[in-house]
Amino acid sequence: MNEEEIIIRPYHPDDSIGQITTLLHEAYGQLARMGLRYLATHQDQATTLDRIASGVRTFVAEQGGAIVGTLDAVLDPTPNPPPPGIASRRSSTLGNLPCSPGFSATASGCG
Repeated sequence: MNEEEIIIRPYHPDDSIGQITTLLHEAYGQLARMGLRYLATHQDQATTLDRIASGVRTFVAEQGGAIVGTLDAVLDPTPNPPPPGIASRRSSTLGNLPCSPGFSATASGCG
């Protein structure tokens, strides 16, 4: 297991779409082998880039210069009643949370 710090940061256009697409395939590979054909199990690089460009806020988890995870955040533009104890009326959705299979059983927050 690599002990280097994992950094979560916003996606940058210089990040490798190929590396992110490969990560998606690897992270969701077990689902694909079970016959669950979610888009991330087989999408191409153009689809990965289209998704990032679609308005979601994409973050990457990076360790030692390698992308080891991603996170998509979508801010809901429709005001919703907040849950009790929450002051904000805006909500967001987190999704597409793959991590490199080597991290799934670690304390990295993946898996």
